[in-house]
Amino acid sequence: MTAANDMPVSSAAAAAAAAASSDPFGVRPAGEPARGIITHPDGEVSNIPPTMLADQFGMAGLVTYLRTVDNPSIVSLALGYDLTTLGLNLNLSE
Repeated sequence: MTAANDMPVSSAAAAAAAAASSDPFGVRPAGEPARGIITHPDGEVSNIPPTMLADQFGMAGLVTYLRTVDNPSIVSLALGYDLTTLGLNLNLSE
């Protein structure tokens, strides 16, 4: 039995296993640099695709926020933080 590209099934399975071992999602060949949004340790975001909305309300902003959930040292104030614990009086009219 052969695969669609006339490679024996055992060879096709071995090639698939080799690709899966180098990249768990099978998205890119081994040795190729990672693609997509990169969040640096200092919070800088780079490698944003030009077709993606790049402001803080777009997908790049959402990805950055989701990554900070696992690493709170990137941002000191996150959504859902109770500001009254910081001593802010939210009842002031000024």
